[in-house]
Amino acid sequence: MRGLVYFGILVLSILMSYFSTPIFRRFSIKVGLLDRPNPRKIHSEPIPLAGGFSFLFVFVTLSLIFLPVDKKLMSIIGGALLIFFTHLVDDYFKANSRDFPALPKFLGQVASALIVIAGGISISAIRNPFNGVYMVFSPAVSTILTVIWIVGVSNLVNFADGLDGLASGITAIASSTLAIVSNLLNRGYATTMAVILLGISLGFLKHNMSQTNKVFMGDSGAYLLGFILGTIAIEGTMKSTTAIAVLVPFIVLGQPIIDTGINVIRRTLKGEPFYKADKEHLHHRLLNWGLNTTQTLLFIYLINICFSLMALLFIFARK
Repeated sequence: MRGLVYFGILVLSILMSYFSTPIFRRFSIKVGLLDRPNPRKIHSEPIPLAGGFSFLFVFVTLSLIFLPVDKKLMSIIGGALLIFFTHLVDDYFKANSRDFPALPKFLGQVASALIVIAGGISISAIRNPFNGVYMVFSPAVSTILTVIWIVGVSNLVNFADGLDGLASGITAIASSTLAIVSNLLNRGYATTMAVILLGISLGFLKHNMSQTNKVFMGDSGAYLLGFILGTIAIEGTMKSTTAIAVLVPFIVLGQPIIDTGINVIRRTLKGEPFYKADKEHLHHRLLNWGLNTTQTLLFIYLINICFSLMALLFIFARK
């Protein structure tokens, strides 16, 4: 019965994401919220930045319907609203060929994580996956770890948003894996959020990869996906008393973690800001090596699927 409920939520999420995106696309065009071409972009015409609006609408609506309306949910929605609108301002600046300072964006990400912590979601204790010792963190350490995790995952998804279908595809793979693991660990709250996020990502893919009415998620959408994904990981696996479950989010997000880590090190060694966008990520390198867009996308999908299967293998072997 529970499986049927999750399937129904998934279908509803896909449909809402798919049919709401064109509505928000028209709104983005009307207000001039467009991603304009530049030397770092691979598109040659302005593209509406509408995905984030659809993500927020579907996530908030379905969460209010299928999750208990309590302090925890209100904190998640509050954090989602803050990180979305923080980066919507950034999208607006970029649409008008201006730069939004990095500090306000970073502070918005931190504040979003703090709102979630205030609602009771934090990395307060974990079981060491290597020796089985249960470690309880002080409130200060718990807050720092939670902020680092949520801000980190939010940026991972944003850094991946450089190729049509890439960020949403990676999110779909990761959220489907977290849904399975959370369900196995009887974390119904996290499972429901993961299923909603999976549907959002799948429903958006068709529009993101369209050749005629293309839509981008924008930084507002990418950071929102990452924020939700990071929150699901904490609620679904990091709170588990099962030692190996602690490693699941790190394995599932292995490819974007490694890719981002390499780029942060490279930029730091060059004396460049690590948060500054460039064309040195894995998808850029694969395109430069001669793969076309579809081949690059499928190759990175395959890597992420392998990481996810590895995480599931660990969980099932443990059980």
